[in-house]
Amino acid sequence: MTKETGTPPDWARICSEIVVAAYGTRIVGEKDGWPLCIYPLEECRDDGSGTLHTYYYRLVPRYHEGEGLYGKLIWHLRRRGWEFGARHYAYHCIAYVNKAGSKRLRKDSITAKASTYWEATTLAIYKALMEEGE
Repeated sequence: MTKETGTPPDWARICSEIVVAAYGTRIVGEKDGWPLCIYPLEECRDDGSGTLHTYYYRLVPRYHEGEGLYGKLIWHLRRRGWEFGARHYAYHCIAYVNKAGSKRLRKDSITAKASTYWEATTLAIYKALMEEGE
């Protein structure tokens, strides 16, 4: 539930916007009710007629559901200088993102609170990416 509205987060929209902002891809449809995105697979050249792009289609990762989906995203964001952390409390987790490379929770950290670590981290990354895009 989000604190502001009392309704569950729209994970399909949030995860889609993370993929678009982080990788510059786009949403091209859906499969079984979950967004489908496009990724460049490779780039090849034709005989002088221009550049051909080959793409593959894949479901948007469900970042809020667990660790196995984060590897590439975390690696990509750490290359931008981002660091991540979390603090656990009785029934919730506060995750934070620092875009300045610090691993410590600071006043300028972007934070999010949720019932699980993965949900909180997904929301913090989402907030940071949306702030970066403004």
